Amino acid sequence: MPAFEPLRETAGCALPGMLVDAPVGPVRSNFDANIQSHFPSTLPVSETQRDAVGSEIDAACTLYKGAFPLAFLDETGRERPFISEIQIGHSVRDDEVLTASSAGAPGAVIVVANWPLEKPIRLASLLVHEAMHQALYVRERLANPVRPGSLGYSPWKNTLRPGRMVWHAFWTFSTQLAFLHEFVRALPENRRVDPGLAEFVADMWARLEICIDSVRGFELVDDDEEKTMTTVFRASEDRLAQSRSQELEDAIAKRRADVETEFAAWRSSMLSEAGTA
Repeated sequence: MPAFEPLRETAGCALPGMLVDAPVGPVRSNFDANIQSHFPSTLPVSETQRDAVGSEIDAACTLYKGAFPLAFLDETGRERPFISEIQIGHSVRDDEVLTASSAGAPGAVIVVANWPLEKPIRLASLLVHEAMHQALYVRERLANPVRPGSLGYSPWKNTLRPGRMVWHAFWTFSTQLAFLHEFVRALPENRRVDPGLAEFVADMWARLEICIDSVRGFELVDDDEEKTMTTVFRASEDRLAQSRSQELEDAIAKRRADVETEFAAWRSSMLSEAGTA
């Protein structure tokens, strides 16, 4: 299978009829955006750090562009880049990396980290994640497969969330995992580039397992979408099984136990509240 083909396949399922091959245009780094309104603990990147941080962003963008040479069609049928600007802030919290995007700011992605991050693979995967959010906002407006008023359990937030947010989470994390597939196949080498990569992938996979169960159990989407999501999940499962090292096996087992414990505690709490209502 050609490199990054799983990424293209997953994105194509998430965005039916919307993907087009296109060279990825320039991605502007913006150090002066007002990020504090989104993340109050964020500071501007200092002038002395901007060149180094810009180089980290450029390295991640190179990986992202090489894996994802695509654009998507918006509501008018016009080609749109997934990402055109990255708004960058500095987190005061150690080891924190936050990304965000909004339907109200097409093409703009926020990246906040305690720089230097020095994790180019992980950062590039987060760009893929946010790129998918951008396109899913458009898909919602074109033909939303999420059942109105639905609620489902989010294994990332450990609480009930609107169905559309759980749907977004499934597709963004599935696409992010598909991007990481190529790097997981060469885990020993890439561990030197991005320490902790196995644990990062393991946590994502453990939560995706719960997420697809939530999508089905809470009946969050229409039947056709549920079938597509299930097919994509199984393909991800097969790819991961082919790529696993003992290190990744151990990491997944540990994170799966932790995530299942979180879910069980949440469910017990909900049942307890229902019993006393």
